[in-house]
Parts: sequence; C-alpha cells; structure tokens
Amino acid sequence: MITGTAATGAAAGMDVNELTDIFNESVGEIVQTLVNNGFSREMEMEADNMAMNLMAVAGYNPAGLIDILRELNTINSGGACFGRTHPTPASRIENAQASLVNFNIQNTANFRTARFSAITGR
Repeated sequence: MITGTAATGAAAGMDVNELTDIFNESVGEIVQTLVNNGFSREMEMEADNMAMNLMAVAGYNPAGLIDILRELNTINSGGACFGRTHPTPASRIENAQASLVNFNIQNTANFRTARFSAITGR
C-alpha cells in the first residue's frame, strides 16, 4: 500500500506531506476496522485451524491451542469487547477439538528437546 501510494503520489506530483497524510489516513482506517469489526467469526475459526496445523508441522501437539483457549475462557468470562469480534472461547475450543482428528499426534518431546539443544548449545 505504501509503495502504491508513493508511486501514485509521485506520478501525480504530490509532496511528502500529502503522501504522509494519505498513508496515516489509510492506517487509521485499517486499525479502526480491526478494532471495531475484527475479522469474521469464520475467519477466526480458520485462523485457529491454521495455527493447529503450524503447531503440528513444527512438531508440537496442536491440542496445545485448546489449553490456550481454555485460559482465554477463564480470563475473558463475559468480556464484551473481545466477544464482539471473536467467537467465544468455548466455541473455539469445540472447533479445535473437532479439528484434532485431522492430525496424527505424536510425542515429539525428544525431537524438540534435541532441536532446542542444537540451537542453544544447552
């Protein structure tokens, strides 16, 4: 977006202050949309599924996401602001539990410990 704005502005003969104003306005609109509207609940569920996939590929048990969501559920019991733009933690937990069948969950603790040691020298 920055490159496009700068290229368009340069072609139109706009100065840096005008370009900065346009950029600030664009960023403000994006932030406003994210804060007020967030992503759709379906997009949040998809993000959870993608997170579980990334965890599995990295050698972590994707069920760890469920632990995080349970903690969110404890912390955010009835939080109106978070609930406006996100599915409830309980529905996300339900979705994540249903998604677990898609993963071949193995104990990778030894692999991860060896990888950590190789990287850190510990």
